[in-house]
Formats: sequence, structure tokens, C-alpha cells
Amino acid sequence: MRIPTYDAEVVAALTVVWATLDGPAGKRLAPVMAATLDALERHGEICVSERVRSGLLQMSAATIDRRLAPERTRLKLKGRSATKPGGC
Repeated sequence: MRIPTYDAEVVAALTVVWATLDGPAGKRLAPVMAATLDALERHGEICVSERVRSGLLQMSAATIDRRLAPERTRLKLKGRSATKPGGC
């Protein structure tokens, strides 16, 4: 069995960054990760260690998507539609 490269602390920080940017896909999140981390730290929204920071910055877009899949599933709307039929 392979040892995970990114532990729960890195994934938790990734989830905070992802949620702050309103849930973008990994391809959009990966290029702006450094700037977003800097801004969040500057404003006191997140505090990460150097190990977590380096993990977030080296994470690929595909890995970001894989690590955020459970969170996306949890937030997914249930049912076929969120609207109800009209009563005309």
C-alpha cells in the first residue's frame, strides 16, 4: 500500500482555499494557489506551516480534484431539481 503524499492537514488547508475561491476546478485553482495563500495569510484567514505550504504549492490540478472529490460530493444538491412544480 502506498503512503499518502498529502496528509489531512494539507487537505484541510486545500479545502479552505478552495471554499474561499467559491469552489473552482483544480485547473483553475492550481495556478493561483500561491497568490491566494499569500492573501489569506496576510489577512489572517489561514495560518499554515512551511510543510503544508510546500505541499499545496506542488500539488497538481488532478490531485487537487481527487482530494476535493469527497467535499464536492458532500455539497452536491440531492434530487433531480431544486424547484417545485407550479400550481396553475
